[in-house]
Amino acid sequence: MARGLHLGRRWIEAAGKLEGGAMQAAYLKPELEPYLKAVRARVCSVCSERAPGGPPCLPRGKHCGIELHLDKIVDIVHRVRSQTLEPYDELLHREVCTFCPNRETYAECPCPMESLLELAVEAIEEVEQTAEQ
Repeated sequence: MARGLHLGRRWIEAAGKLEGGAMQAAYLKPELEPYLKAVRARVCSVCSERAPGGPPCLPRGKHCGIELHLDKIVDIVHRVRSQTLEPYDELLHREVCTFCPNRETYAECPCPMESLLELAVEAIEEVEQTAEQ
């Protein structure tokens, strides 16, 4: 059974099952599964904004920027490949934060992605390194 979660002017249908019976958002492409698993282990586990019982947070009413934009975050990490965090942060703000529906619905973006960006980059790069071996 699918249910729509309104995010500003954007609707996302939550459907499918993950471990523990949690809902999986339909925007998640199968090739992103390893990245999602790595990010949840490394980033979500220390997230101060994590919904009770999360992750996933979206089906629990928390509009998580990482869950909403995982595909864009993975793409940024693939394109940047830097030893410093600044290029990742710059692209994150330009290509993700600027268009995030959370900005339309909250006075201040509730996403701690900026403070957790380094962990997200490390998690995504680890998936890449594992795949290359």
